[in-house]
Amino acid sequence: MEQNRGIIREPLKFEFELGHSAKEAMDNINRAKGNGIMSKAIAYLWYSKFRSNKMDIVDKKGDTGFLATLVARKKFRTIEEMRQSLTEFFDSKDREWYRRGIHQLEEQWKKVIESGGEYFDY
Repeated sequence: MEQNRGIIREPLKFEFELGHSAKEAMDNINRAKGNGIMSKAIAYLWYSKFRSNKMDIVDKKGDTGFLATLVARKKFRTIEEMRQSLTEFFDSKDREWYRRGIHQLEEQWKKVIESGGEYFDY
């Protein structure tokens, strides 16, 4: 039932943050949004991600970074249009997204040094 991603992921994350179990979250979301909208498998999958501190609920299909994603999906006609799109992107990110990125910098810098500046996959 993952076709209702936007409808179920945010409340699922909220349920997790409240300390509810995956089953409680599934039951609550199904009661609020319609029976069967949240499957047990999806609830447990997302709870597993949340417990691993992977709190971002946005799809990452082929995600190679925000500039690559923006450029691949949208052609900007003006600098101002690009600025606005970037502002919206950064405004949409929560504090945890920035914290994770900052904490990953040291590891990424080490990889750059170890690779001698050559290209590598993250």
